[in-house]
Amino acid sequence: MLRRLLALRPALQAEAEKIARDLISGVSSEAVADEIQDAVKGLGIEDLHGRSGSHPWGYTEPGEAAWEVLEEAVKLFTDDMKRQLDLGLGVEALETCKGIVLGLYRLDRSKDADLLEWAPDFAAEAAGDAVEIWLRGGGGREMAAKSARARKREGFPEDFIARFVPEWADMFTRAQSKSRSR
Repeated sequence: MLRRLLALRPALQAEAEKIARDLISGVSSEAVADEIQDAVKGLGIEDLHGRSGSHPWGYTEPGEAAWEVLEEAVKLFTDDMKRQLDLGLGVEALETCKGIVLGLYRLDRSKDADLLEWAPDFAAEAAGDAVEIWLRGGGGREMAAKSARARKREGFPEDFIARFVPEWADMFTRAQSKSRSR
């Protein structure tokens, strides 16, 4: 709908881009962590109904269904990070990535999210995926590729890892190695 409006009124393009940048540029890792925790804690066993069990096309294990539901919740945040990277908002993308990692880490440690009982490795793997996306630079634009090369040299901030997610330090090493080999 917005794209059609901008196609009809190209003069609004610059203003729309400024508004979009303003909306996604004020990012706090703590706020993202809180949001991701709320999103995952808000999921319950009832979210598995219709996804797990027998279906006309086969059977879906409850753990697999839980994983799918959790991925959908986290995807909203990784998509935001990709948009920030595509727009050249590297600082904001890093804050979003930190928030994703921190929120998932807290969830993993607290054990108070129902669906994580069905997918116990989800939090660490999803955090690793977010870090890999950040290291690669998100989408496929040339600008994102350039910023990805710069981040590969810098790596994920070690002070953040040591202070907030020390038990996942190995995951960051693996994610960095994986992104360098691509």
